[in-house]
Amino acid sequence: MPAPNSMNFADKVMHIIGTYGLQLQPGLLELLRRDIKDTAARSRNRLAEEEAAILLANRLHAMVVAELRSRIDARAVESILGSWQKFSQQSMYRSDLGLINRVLFDHEILPLIDEVEQILEEESPARNSSQTDFALRRPSATL
Repeated sequence: MPAPNSMNFADKVMHIIGTYGLQLQPGLLELLRRDIKDTAARSRNRLAEEEAAILLANRLHAMVVAELRSRIDARAVESILGSWQKFSQQSMYRSDLGLINRVLFDHEILPLIDEVEQILEEESPARNSSQTDFALRRPSATL
């Protein structure tokens, strides 16, 4: 992909991050920017929102799973988990509106959301309702 198109795609993904209201740390944002520049859009037939959602789903999923499995202090995980929660809610909402193809959502994004929820359930002590689990399931007023 030529550099101008690559930069255009990076701008679109960053716009989607802003639209979704993801609160990512500056280091993570820079890592995503570099990753996006190195990644060509997979399909010219997808909407920019769909392509950005798939890229973000894959990258955020990898980050949140790594943090959850590292067994570090729960407060250290809150930031990326909060961004994952917001991303999940926004991508579900946008798939319901048709901004993200529902089949694409069901087969590429939803399995990642399910995996994170499963990890959270496995990690929660005595399978009780933890604050983290509650935070992932409560509806957001900012949809």
